[in-house]
Amino acid sequence: MKLKKALIQGFGKFKDETFDFEHGLNVIYGLNEAGKSTLHSFIEAIFYGFIDPTKSRRNYLPQHEIYEPKTSEFYGGSLIFDYKNQTYRLTRNLQKNARKDVVKLFIESTGKDITGTLDIDPVSKLPDIAKFIDIPYLIYKNTLSIRQLESETHKDLGIDLVSRLQNLQTTKTETFSSSKAIGYLDKALKEIGTEGQRKTSPLGKTVEQLEHLENERTEAIKVHEETLELKALLEHKIKEKQALDEKQSSLNKVHQQIINTQKKNDYDNLLNIKEQMNVLKDELKQLSAYEINPQDDFDTYTHNTLMKENITKELSESKDLLEQKEQALIALKEQASSNKLSVSFDELVEDRSKIINLEKAINPDKLETLRTQYETSATKLENTVTQVTKLTKHKKTALILSLFILPLIWLMIVSFKLDTAKRLIKEYEATYNQAKKDYDKANLDHIKATETLATTLEKYSTPSVEAFEKYYFNASRVQSIQESIQRTTEEITALATKIQRLNENLKTLDSNIKTIEKTYKISSIDSFKAYRKHHNVYHEKTLSLRYLEKTFEETIGNDTLDTLKEAIDFNLEPTDASVTSVNQALKTLNEQETELTSTISRLRTQIDHNITSMRDIEAIETDIGFNQETYEKLLKRKKTLENAIERINQAVSKIEEHFAPLLSEGISKYLKLFTNQNYEEIKVRKDLSYSVYAKKTNQLEMKSYFSQGTKDQIYFAMRLGILDTLKQTNAPLILDDAFIAYDDERLNHVLEVLNTMQNDRQILLFSCQMRENQMLGKLKINYHKMKL
Repeated sequence: MKLKKALIQGFGKFKDETFDFEHGLNVIYGLNEAGKSTLHSFIEAIFYGFIDPTKSRRNYLPQHEIYEPKTSEFYGGSLIFDYKNQTYRLTRNLQKNARKDVVKLFIESTGKDITGTLDIDPVSKLPDIAKFIDIPYLIYKNTLSIRQLESETHKDLGIDLVSRLQNLQTTKTETFSSSKAIGYLDKALKEIGTEGQRKTSPLGKTVEQLEHLENERTEAIKVHEETLELKALLEHKIKEKQALDEKQSSLNKVHQQIINTQKKNDYDNLLNIKEQMNVLKDELKQLSAYEINPQDDFDTYTHNTLMKENITKELSESKDLLEQKEQALIALKEQASSNKLSVSFDELVEDRSKIINLEKAINPDKLETLRTQYETSATKLENTVTQVTKLTKHKKTALILSLFILPLIWLMIVSFKLDTAKRLIKEYEATYNQAKKDYDKANLDHIKATETLATTLEKYSTPSVEAFEKYYFNASRVQSIQESIQRTTEEITALATKIQRLNENLKTLDSNIKTIEKTYKISSIDSFKAYRKHHNVYHEKTLSLRYLEKTFEETIGNDTLDTLKEAIDFNLEPTDASVTSVNQALKTLNEQETELTSTISRLRTQIDHNITSMRDIEAIETDIGFNQETYEKLLKRKKTLENAIERINQAVSKIEEHFAPLLSEGISKYLKLFTNQNYEEIKVRKDLSYSVYAKKTNQLEMKSYFSQGTKDQIYFAMRLGILDTLKQTNAPLILDDAFIAYDDERLNHVLEVLNTMQNDRQILLFSCQMRENQMLGKLKINYHKMKL
């Protein structure tokens, strides 16, 4: 198989990228994070879908989430590869929510879709690409795909290798699996089952079916005998029923005679009812003028007539009162025209309140009192000042004479009096100033109030307050007239509205009254009472007619007088036989007949059931022979399968003895080349653990003896040896920074080996170093270079 092209629509960092591969050695160079591992993982994802093959249902590996693109709506792409002389295009949609066209395989040259020819993987439920290319995922991960620091093979690979080597040794093809063959045979044995597995295996079911058929044959014989007895009893019951039918026919004739007599009586009665109905219809026709029920209209008419009388009276009284009010208004307007105010009454009231307040403000007694207080304070202050002047002179004289004792005492007395007088001066000055202030303010208010009062009185040409009060009294009387005019005007308006409303009501009442009078052709309450009396007679006769009609309909039913007459046999003699006794006799016969009919039906049903429920005895015998033959065939096939499994197991045991030497031989070939003959022999066990013959110690050494670099060489040789052993010589080998821990000498040997392989196998070597390119150049090895 050879990879030709990778077309990435969306995977990791790549979107709409294409990579071409050549036959032989391809070196893909790129720095860290350039996308080498991403391209490697893309190849794995397209072939295997990142689905864990160890699970029983579809579970995705962690890589599925790691490489899911962040900027692309589509997750997946295509690989174009050659396989068995044909070029294919494999596409895969890696999105988890994809429902169809997840995996598609086409022939590239024709575009033919061959997906439908592929087997379905039991885990993923998708087309099995691994089976198509004959490279299981476990083999791929442990041989063809080698990543940095992942060269060690998985321990579970050994079991799969043994199975595949068995196939190669025995059938010369890896696609045949002895384990699968044994599994198939075991499955076939399980499908046959045992005799004890009655419900779940063919053999057990066959044994159970034979037992069932034997029981069915015994039961069929028993039912056949029972059916013969039932048929004899059925014939006897049928004869009993025929005798009952004859008795019933005789009673039915008597019953018919009774029914004919009843019909004739009903017919006569219906003729009488019809005659009464015709009389009532004639009477109702004469009273048709009184058909309408007047009850509600009578109450309305009576009420409206009374209301009309009351409204007419109220309307007359309102008109009289309106005329009185209009006369009174005329008189008030005449009075108002001769007494007009120069200002508004509200302004006059406001000025009167002002005058009253001004009178209170003008208080001569208070002003005089304040003047007296002011003058008294002035006198006290003036006397005290005079006293201070005298005392000051005395103090000066006392100071001159203070050398003597008596004048000294006098000085002290004068000084005390002087201090007291000075203190009084301060008090009197404060009292004086306050008294003067109060007086000046009161005097100013008095002057202003007097002037305002004079101005206000002058406004109304009144020389005094008493004259103003007279003016105000006359004005109040004029205002009262104006208010009376307004009140009377409002009353007149209300009366006019009321009269209009009463007229409208009266008009409505007249209309309603005339409508009722027209309807019933009346002119007064008395004539309406007479109408109601006639209507009651009409109503009673209507009820009588309805009763007769109902009786007529119930009696005649769906018939007519003509059909009823036709149904009567007038030649048949009437009978007074009791219909009850005849019906009772018929009922008894019917019950007996019902019971017999039920018995006959039950017997027939039981006979039919016996016939249909049990198969023919000959058919049962045939089925017994068939199942006996099937039972013998299943026993023979079971013995054959058991012998085949035994022989295959014997062959497998022999092949396992040759597994380790065969694999060790293939690995030793590559190990010699990688280690420059330092390690020539390796012993590999079934679980892929190993020991290597070391020249230095001249003995077999276990894994722990070797350096990590040597271990990597051993595991690489092991992978190549496994591929050779499995005859996987043409599948691509993918190496992703697999030699990063190799020194130059070891890398040189590996590259030389790869050079010998590239003619038969495609190799993809991913590297983040230029070392491989440089060394390949020195070794003059041809290769295809690709840079990411």
